[in-house]
Amino acid sequence: MNKSKRWITEYLERKAFEDIISQTFARYKDNLMCSQDTLDKIIKSVSTEIREQLQGITREYLTK
Repeated sequence: MNKSKRWITEYLERKAFEDIISQTFARYKDNLMCSQDTLDKIIKSVSTEIREQLQGITREYLTK
């Protein structure tokens, strides 16, 4: 069963951070020299960091 898509606006689909980062790396793959395993680790690390930052911002906003 396909997962329903979430939309930010009528024309802009919401994407997971991992997908956005993967697509960015794919655009520059000719200039990168690292294994898929290394790219996966980078994607996970960056995504986790973004989520932690957003959670911190949300918590700070909610406590004001």
